[in-house]
Amino acid sequence: MERFRIGLDIGALRTTLVALASDGKVLHQEETPTPAKDYQATLNIVGRLVYEAEHKIGARGTVGVAVPGRAIPGDGRLNSSLGMLHGKPLAKDLQSSLSRKLRLVNNANCFAFSESKDGNAAGAGLVFGAFLDVSAGAGIVANGKVLTGKHGLAGEWAHNPLPWPRGDELRGAKCYCGKRGCIETFLSVPGLTRFHTETTNKTLAADVILQQAAAGHAECKITLLRFEDCLARALAYIVNLLDPSVIVLGGSLAQGTQLCESIPQIWTPYLQAEGLDTKLVPPKHGEASVARGAAWLGV
Repeated sequence: MERFRIGLDIGALRTTLVALASDGKVLHQEETPTPAKDYQATLNIVGRLVYEAEHKIGARGTVGVAVPGRAIPGDGRLNSSLGMLHGKPLAKDLQSSLSRKLRLVNNANCFAFSESKDGNAAGAGLVFGAFLDVSAGAGIVANGKVLTGKHGLAGEWAHNPLPWPRGDELRGAKCYCGKRGCIETFLSVPGLTRFHTETTNKTLAADVILQQAAAGHAECKITLLRFEDCLARALAYIVNLLDPSVIVLGGSLAQGTQLCESIPQIWTPYLQAEGLDTKLVPPKHGEASVARGAAWLGV
């Protein structure tokens, strides 16, 4: 058969493989828990997933791997929010274990590319993909190409300050990077749970907060409104800076369409010009979009 594409998404909780035909049809898909704090076990799982997919399909595929973070230029080690991968030469180790070349790509870049390739941003000239999960990733695609910049930092908004901060936001929570007030400390799973604790003095998991807010729970709705306000400001800044045609909003904190409906009603006062019609959309391919992007970008 024609050579196919394999994409893997190594996340904090699970590792997902998607195998695509040249037309984007899914040939095989599998998901397994990511071994907590075990780098070698993660390498082994990637190898198992790849070889099992190739055995099932009966051919050898190209490989792309999506990770939170980026490779340090000239070094190859990862700078990653996923502690197990941080400082590790992941691309080199995977190429050795799989006996082939592959491409390691930032997960948010994969997400943005997937949706611009054949998702809800297909055909758009400039796409910004925001991926809100354990961390707050982002990627930019212009005319079908991922923008990485000289040092691989293009689109990385997570460790910039939240725009138009108010009150205690001015100091902000301390980020793992060592600074305070980073966007990631607001627009992430830890950020949402911290909002709820600060507001109610109660601790709830982020997914529970979202579920109860959708069900009408008053305290959780207040927490979500605060999160939405921060997200609206952060995305308005992106609209003012890049003027994208489409912003795709994904990750565990952006399931469904609620944020895509509420945020444009909040961000208007922060936009630089009147009459902007930037689209804010959910991902067509859902949680598989990151792995799909890795597949398209693989070698």
